[in-house]
Amino acid sequence: LPWETFFKHLPLFYENIIRYNRESSFMLFLRNWTSPIYKSIDYSQLENITSSMKLEFNVNVAKWACLSGNSACNQWAIETFDKWRNAIESDKPPKQIIVDSFLPIVACSAIAAADNDTLDFLLQHEDTIYVIEDAISCVQTEEQVYRILEHTKDQLLYFFQVLRQNYVGREVMRNVLRNITTDRGTLLGKYEIYQHLTFALENSKNEQEFNKVYNNIIDFYVFIPFVFHIRLKDYF
Repeated sequence: LPWETFFKHLPLFYENIIRYNRESSFMLFLRNWTSPIYKSIDYSQLENITSSMKLEFNVNVAKWACLSGNSACNQWAIETFDKWRNAIESDKPPKQIIVDSFLPIVACSAIAAADNDTLDFLLQHEDTIYVIEDAISCVQTEEQVYRILEHTKDQLLYFFQVLRQNYVGREVMRNVLRNITTDRGTLLGKYEIYQHLTFALENSKNEQEFNKVYNNIIDFYVFIPFVFHIRLKDYF
């Protein structure tokens, strides 16, 4: 189906849009496109959907409607997340509240709208940690990024790679990379630093900006891949 192809390639297309600083206009397009479709779907009846294709379509519509700033979608997501969280804390089966496929979407909106308590809840519960893979894309502050790094020391490389793929919080991640300090930097090992520099290289606007990140790291890390000096010419 056409919509399957569209949604399949949308994340990669969006990644390229970001590099050309067209994110705001593209998000406006997505919001205008998804809003009427989102409005036509009854998200209170998700558990009654028997068609996997219909469920997948509804998931994709909600994902991009919320990420593009649809206020109704985000309000629904936050309210749904609160119900799901209450179910977890009350030892009730969370599936009674929401279909698993939608959990990253509602967690994403909750992280973007709420304080750090929401993020800490997801990080500290074994039943919810897997949600971070997608929900992490909605971090809004540098402190939230640091909290994620501090809570996931045994999986830093994995979560750092996820951080690089964020949407709403992408600019926040850029700021962390530009301004990371010695005390925060010790959270990362040599392989995480490699990812750190790769992200910086891909997202720096010029060589000077990348060098700022590079020089901040070199002060307290011996392992600095020589390859980044070679790759500079491919970007700037």
